Amino acid sequence: SVSDPSNMSVVKETVDRLLKGYDIRLRPDFGGPPVGVGMNIDIASIDMVSEVNM
Repeated sequence: SVSDPSNMSVVKETVDRLLKGYDIRLRPDFGGPPVGVGMNIDIASIDMVSEVNM
């Protein structure tokens, strides 16, 4: 399990290695082509629709 104390050091080392040199201020592949980003939005409900409040 990931939360097992004996695995925590391995997980930390892996995450540290993956993020080495990462700069949050730069977008992925900075200097390369634009990165496509997609998303979905699910609306659970719409309530109290009124022309007065639009």
